[in-house]
Amino acid sequence: MLNGDGGNYLLPVKPVTGYAEAALAEPWACVEASYTITYRQSWKPGGTLWITGDGAGVNLGHAEAWRPGRVVVDVSDTTFAERMRNWAKAANVKLIDDQPDAKYDDIVVLSNDADLIERAFARLARGGSFAVITGQKIARRVSLDIGRLHYDNLAIMGATGSDLSAAYTPIRTQLRPGGITWILGAGGPMGHMHMQRAIEIEGHPRKIVATNLNRHRMLAVKEKFADPAKDAGVQLVYYSQDSYAGEAELEADLRHESDDAGYDDIAVMAPSVPAIEMAMNHLADNGVMNVFAGVPRGTLARFNINDIVQRAVRYTGTSGSSIEDLAHMRDLIEDKHLATNKSVAAVAGLEGVAEGLHAVSEGRFPGKVVIFPNLSKPLPLTTLAELKERLPAVYAKLGESESWTVEAEAELLRLLL
Repeated sequence: MLNGDGGNYLLPVKPVTGYAEAALAEPWACVEASYTITYRQSWKPGGTLWITGDGAGVNLGHAEAWRPGRVVVDVSDTTFAERMRNWAKAANVKLIDDQPDAKYDDIVVLSNDADLIERAFARLARGGSFAVITGQKIARRVSLDIGRLHYDNLAIMGATGSDLSAAYTPIRTQLRPGGITWILGAGGPMGHMHMQRAIEIEGHPRKIVATNLNRHRMLAVKEKFADPAKDAGVQLVYYSQDSYAGEAELEADLRHESDDAGYDDIAVMAPSVPAIEMAMNHLADNGVMNVFAGVPRGTLARFNINDIVQRAVRYTGTSGSSIEDLAHMRDLIEDKHLATNKSVAAVAGLEGVAEGLHAVSEGRFPGKVVIFPNLSKPLPLTTLAELKERLPAVYAKLGESESWTVEAEAELLRLLL
C-alpha cells in the first residue's frame, strides 16, 4: 500500500516539523500543484492527433519533428491535406479515419468556425491539448466544458499566422512577478491559502485584488493579510460583492484597479460559471486564469477564443495532487518558504470531529480544522481565539494575529497528551 504507482507514499518529515503543518501539506499541495503543473508543448508522442478545419496557407513549423502515433487528417484544403499525408508517411505516423466516438490526445482546429470548435473540444481525451489556429475573428463565444478543464488536465491554446506550432508555446502557471493578481473568492479557506502563497512566494505580484461575496469574510481577509502584505511590499485591495447594488459597479472598480489593462493572473475559488465568465473579461494580454474551483464535469462556460488566439490568454486547471507534489510541499514547509500553520482556524480532539465536519460544511471558518487524534484528554472544537479562555498557556504561544505555531502545538500536547 505504501509503495504505489507514484513511488513510496510514506514521506519522511523532520522531527521538528509539527503535526498540524505536516497534515496541512495535503490541501496545500493541491494549491501548489495548480501553480507548478506543466503542459505539453508538442503533440503527445505515440498519441492520437486530429487535425480539422481548412488548412489553407498553414505549415507545420516545429511540429514537423513531432511524432504522434496516429493522425486523422480532416481538412478541406487539398494542398495542406496532401502535405500532411506525405508528412505522416515520412514520419511513420499511421493515417486513420475519424470514428464518431473516438477521443483524441491532441486536436488542432484550423478554422474560426465556432460550431466546429465546440464539437471538436468535446472529443478531447483526458490530458489532451486543444489548439485553434486562425487569422480570422471567431464571431461568438464558444461553450466548452470548464469542469473538464479543472478535472481532466486539458490545455487550450491558439495562435494566428501560418505556423501551426506557434500555438504550443509554454503556458505560464506561476504568478507573474511584479504583476497584478485577482483572487476571486478570497474569503474561504482555499482563498486564504492562495492569498498567503501569493504574498509569501518569491517573485510575488506587486498588487493583489481580493474579492468575495460577503463583507464579513473580507474583513477576515484584511485582518489576516494586511500586515504580511505590507511587509512583503504587496499592495492589497479588497472588494465584497454585497457592497454593490449591481455587478457593473464592481466591474468598474475592478477595471480601475488594473488601469483598464486587465489582470496578469486570476485565481478562481468560486464554483460559479457567471463569476468565471465575468472574470474572463478582465484578463490582460498573456494573462492566465487558474480555474481552481471544482465545477462539475459537463458544466459549460462561454470562452472568448479570440482572446486565446490573438492575445495569448491561457486557462489552467488542476484537481488534487501527486505524491511528488506532496513531497515538494513538505520541502517548502521545512525550508520555511510557506507556513501551512497559518491555515489553522480551529483544533480539536477526536470528540470534535462531528462538530468540525459541520463547521466545514457550513463554511464557519476561513481556515482549516485540525484534529489531534492522539490526545488522551478531551478537547472539543476550539477556535484559536477561544484558546485564550480554554487553554491560556497554549494561546500564549500563538503567533502573530493568533496564528498556530509549532510551539503552541507542543504546549497543547504537553497539557492534553
